[in-house]
Parts: sequence; C-alpha cells; structure tokens
Amino acid sequence: MNLLANAIDALEEVDERHWQTPQLAEPSLIGANYDQAVLPTQVTSFPPATAPTIRIRTQIIEGKRVQIAIADNGSGIPVNVRDRLFDPFYTTKPVGRGTGLGLYISFQIIDKHKGTLKCISEPNQGTEFIIDIPITKVDA
Repeated sequence: MNLLANAIDALEEVDERHWQTPQLAEPSLIGANYDQAVLPTQVTSFPPATAPTIRIRTQIIEGKRVQIAIADNGSGIPVNVRDRLFDPFYTTKPVGRGTGLGLYISFQIIDKHKGTLKCISEPNQGTEFIIDIPITKVDA
C-alpha cells in the first residue's frame, strides 16, 4: 500500500505543475476481478506519453514466486536518494507529510516473507518498485 501511495505522491508532484489528477477507473470497478474489469488505458484529455500514469503488474514466476511491480511515469528518483530509500526515518517529503518509515517497514515485511523489494528509477523516466515473494502452500 505504501508503494502505491508513494507513486501517487510522485505523480501529484509532477501533476501540480502541469495537470489535474486524472481519475482512471470507475469507483464501481474497485474490488472487481481484474480479469473482468476493463480499465481505461489512457486519459483522453492528455497525450498518452505525458499523462500521469501508475501501472501495476503481477506475475507468477516458475510457479514458485509472485512478482508485483508498481511503476509510475513521474520525475524519477536521483541515485543519492535511491541509495537511502529503505533507511529508517529517511524521507524527501516536506515536514508533516512523511515519517521516513513507509519504505523501511515495507522492506522489513517483504524481507520477513523471504522476498525482495527493489527500486528501478532514472531521472525523468519514472520509478518502478518490484516486490518478489515466494509462494508458500498454506495448510488448512
């Protein structure tokens, strides 16, 4: 959840300079089966290449791991910030908006499940966080 909230924040920072935040899905689709839901692929009032976008992708890898990727087309994260993203109490948000614990806690939770959390980002190219977690059989 924190990763998605951060992606929204990143787009709102860019959005405040250029656009209004678009609504991409009808509220009735929230909670719908993703195989049945048809979501808009672009905001019609913006060119597709520049419209603020968040992409969420899931896949099963070799039947053993689930991968969840959350990507945005925001301004990206500089290398010096990426190096500290998962440090406790590190934030780039203004006072009162961030505690610096969200990504740290996300990393800890994923790590406890024997998973990985990585960040891929280039300035002016957006950011992608990839969660990779092993699939375990749950006995009833």
